Amino acid sequence: MKFSTPTRNIKALGLIFVILFVSCKLTEAQETRAFSYPKAAKPEKSLALNTGTKGIAGVDLGLAINSNFGLRIGFNYLDFKISDYETNFNRFSTYANIDLTVKQSNLEFLAEYAFNDGKFRIVTGFAYFFDNMLRGKVQLRDYFTLNDIDLTPEEIGYFQLTTDFSSRISPYFGIAFGKLVPDSRVGMSFDLGTYYKAKPLVEIDATNVIRNNDLNEDVLERNITQYRWWPVLSFRLAYKI
Repeated sequence: MKFSTPTRNIKALGLIFVILFVSCKLTEAQETRAFSYPKAAKPEKSLALNTGTKGIAGVDLGLAINSNFGLRIGFNYLDFKISDYETNFNRFSTYANIDLTVKQSNLEFLAEYAFNDGKFRIVTGFAYFFDNMLRGKVQLRDYFTLNDIDLTPEEIGYFQLTTDFSSRISPYFGIAFGKLVPDSRVGMSFDLGTYYKAKPLVEIDATNVIRNNDLNEDVLERNITQYRWWPVLSFRLAYKI
């Protein structure tokens, strides 16, 4: 079994983090030089890295307007592939090779309302998905006997299912534990919630013996429609700016 993750976008994510951090520091320095008289307390800010089912890696900028209300803007990167995963689904004598590709990178905008001194937060908002696709491919690993004829995996063919979504925008609902802006310099929190996906679009591709599955696309679309909630469990490491 092989795992692969593109590195170009991971590097871009790191660059985004650095740019946000430097921009916030420059803004603070300019504000300090510009005002020498007492003024109202400024909103607190945090810059964070996160990981979980939102994305393999993510970065966000948090803004605590006051003790209860906060805002977040973030980018989450989820793009990975599993190749040649062997399984018999715990019930068949014949093994199959499975390839799985998931792409769901997004830019999200969230609003939060905090309770219990900011340690418990209700979060809502939406995400714009640049990638919003899942693809699975199944092919037998070994020979298969059909009507006393031994067929190779290539002669039998493969079955591939691709699921995309009709809209790139998905609402988000969830809760968060831990402060948006930590009391100390560094703090950890985590999010538990869900994205509500748009209507899925299903495409089936099959070859050779197992071809002619086009008629099943509508049936699969109807069955998959009820699974439009993408669960979110995300860990966030924040740096107070």
